[in-house]
Amino acid sequence: MARLPDASNASSSSRPDWRVRLGLWLRCREAAAVMLAALDRPVGLRQRVLLRLHLSVCEACTRFNGQVRLMDQAMGSWRAYADSGEVTGDPPGAASADAARPQPLR
Repeated sequence: MARLPDASNASSSSRPDWRVRLGLWLRCREAAAVMLAALDRPVGLRQRVLLRLHLSVCEACTRFNGQVRLMDQAMGSWRAYADSGEVTGDPPGAASADAARPQPLR
């Protein structure tokens, strides 16, 4: 007797699952694209719902989502740190150290 592909994994068959064909399910690649797009712009209600549904059953994408959020927070902290002037040692809003140093006469 022939076995049917596992319905819980949309990528287990070369033929897309009916939920994918009807647009009721995101594949992992599509879910990752929505996660990354959400960093730059607001995503629509439909995409948010489909992503939440996907994350509720996909452990790998849930881990990836956590990693994306962690990297976004780290980059936000780094941007704030770089904007504060602590990276170059200058106080916030001050000119660079080279510009403040008197230039020798030639």
